Amino acid sequence: MTLTTPLRVLTDDIAPVRLVAELRRVQPADIVHEALREYFANHKDDLAKLHAETHAFIAAGDVEGLAAAMKVGDPAAERAARNRSR
Repeated sequence: MTLTTPLRVLTDDIAPVRLVAELRRVQPADIVHEALREYFANHKDDLAKLHAETHAFIAAGDVEGLAAAMKVGDPAAERAARNRSR
């Protein structure tokens, strides 16, 4: 038996998820699960880098660097975090 947990999906995303699920004759949860697996596989290098940077900031006690590194999607914050980790 596979354990599950509720997951919130943005309102704008649920209709396409349901449509794809219906077309493929699977549950919407199967589509979300497949998308997550694909995301993790395609972004494993970026995730590993973020993980390593996070540990470096924690080990150095650099709270500001850690906060900047967590602002993924903010190009200025990402550049600042990368510069701090050097």
